Amino acid sequence: KFVCQFSREGSMKTIEKEIVAALLPMVIGPRSQHTELFVEFLLQSSGNDRVTFDQWNSFLEFSTSVHDLDEYSDEGAWPILLDEYVEWYKSNGKC
Repeated sequence: KFVCQFSREGSMKTIEKEIVAALLPMVIGPRSQHTELFVEFLLQSSGNDRVTFDQWNSFLEFSTSVHDLDEYSDEGAWPILLDEYVEWYKSNGKC
């Protein structure tokens, strides 16, 4: 949480996806099997230029809760960004 709060610019409540892509591997690293692919997704996606505090915080919980993306349900309470990540993952043959 601290890294997200510290990395925000001024009064912005979001972080640029390029900054998130640089920070996630340092902060979460090997604790998540999704970090590397999630960063790839962020950098390739055109609709997500910024990441919210909720999305940032949810990523670690998602990483420790969801191990098999084939069993992921988009009916859960995850932020839409994570639904889009799973959709990207499946549509790009990462399974």
